[in-house]
Amino acid sequence: VIEIGPLIIRRASHEVKTLTDKDIQLTALEFGILYLLASHPNQVFSAEEIFEAVWNQESIVSAKTVMVHVSHLRDKIEAATEGERVIQTVWGVGYKIEG
Repeated sequence: VIEIGPLIIRRASHEVKTLTDKDIQLTALEFGILYLLASHPNQVFSAEEIFEAVWNQESIVSAKTVMVHVSHLRDKIEAATEGERVIQTVWGVGYKIEG
């Protein structure tokens, strides 16, 4: 179990809840991205690194693939947490969650 910011992430059951006990329904890829970032707080991951870790493929087709999934993930988290921005963009580098 990882508790970071307003989120409680349970890897074994693929569950994500807010501290106020709201469920956040994520796809497998969205959960993979969130778990990767949350399990390495303050570490910046490039789109390519996220793609390789979550999609289990070596070659990224397009960074936009990761951008779209991160955008959907942010929307779901922000809707459940009244606008808290959990995933930070490090411009020109990638994404991180501050721990």
